[in-house]
Amino acid sequence: MKITAVVFLVITLMFSYQNCSQKQFTAETSQNSKDVVVSQSLTDLQVLNFKFSVDQDSEIQKGSHKFYVKTKKHYSLDAGSSVLAENDEVTNALNTYCLTTELVEEVHAIFAKSSVCRGGKSTAEACAQVMVEPYAELSTANEVIRLGSASDACGSNKVDLCEDQSSLLRGWIQTVRSELPNLHCGQ
Repeated sequence: MKITAVVFLVITLMFSYQNCSQKQFTAETSQNSKDVVVSQSLTDLQVLNFKFSVDQDSEIQKGSHKFYVKTKKHYSLDAGSSVLAENDEVTNALNTYCLTTELVEEVHAIFAKSSVCRGGKSTAEACAQVMVEPYAELSTANEVIRLGSASDACGSNKVDLCEDQSSLLRGWIQTVRSELPNLHCGQ
């Protein structure tokens, strides 16, 4: 009986063993597994609409119970306009704001200097298969570009503005959000 248990244990250990060591790739294999980063100028793409979303904590009341949930506010700005539309996910309320000339010129300057980079990390590392949501979307005549999106947690196939332009755009979004109380149209 003891011998059967030992044999069973040895066989179970043999089949359940996982080799977690790093794979050694040859130069050819390594060359093929790298993702190529491709960039394209935003001036060539001609941005028609710019959308971004911001997370917020919302209080929802159901009967006598209050719930706090993470929701989003969605914003949309047409390229030829200074009117920013806001849609609250919870209340479905639509508000409009009129951006100052400086804010509009600033976002157009960011777009004029920016390129969209597509590509990302090597597939040689293990990554959680969790898609990364975009922080903004640019609509052109031919496509919708989801900035900040990636196909996994490591950033593979990431789409974003090249170099430090994404941080400039995120900073612009934060500036607009902080100035919204002063940007109501015609009041």
